[in-house]
Amino acid sequence: MERPSVSDNAHQIFHGAGHARAGVVLEHGHIDEDIGFEDAAPVATYITGKGRVPLIDPNKRRGAERIVFTPAQKERFKIRTTVERANAHLKDWLIPAQIFVRGVKKVSFQLLCGVLCLAALKILQYFILPPAQQGA
Repeated sequence: MERPSVSDNAHQIFHGAGHARAGVVLEHGHIDEDIGFEDAAPVATYITGKGRVPLIDPNKRRGAERIVFTPAQKERFKIRTTVERANAHLKDWLIPAQIFVRGVKKVSFQLLCGVLCLAALKILQYFILPPAQQGA
């Protein structure tokens, strides 16, 4: 059996062949990548080959080199982690593990109810509760 080339492996990794997260394409051809793989080099090679800039956070547990991001890259990375926290909150607390309804409208309704609840929680957390706590 012929072993796939590095670019084939990168293509499989990037397009989510059995992995949890592929990538998020941002404006201006930048891609944010959360690498939980053995080796991030094939993914970075694939992204660079597509004419985009990879933002790959090094895995500190494996002794990876610390990459210094530019201020613009830091801002994009910060936004990405904020979005990931919101998605994790939705998944863990506000969206059911199993959905027992059929149809796009019904499933969309359940998912959007979770998003609406998250928005309400964040409004309470940042705008309503802080002034009430300051007055107490």
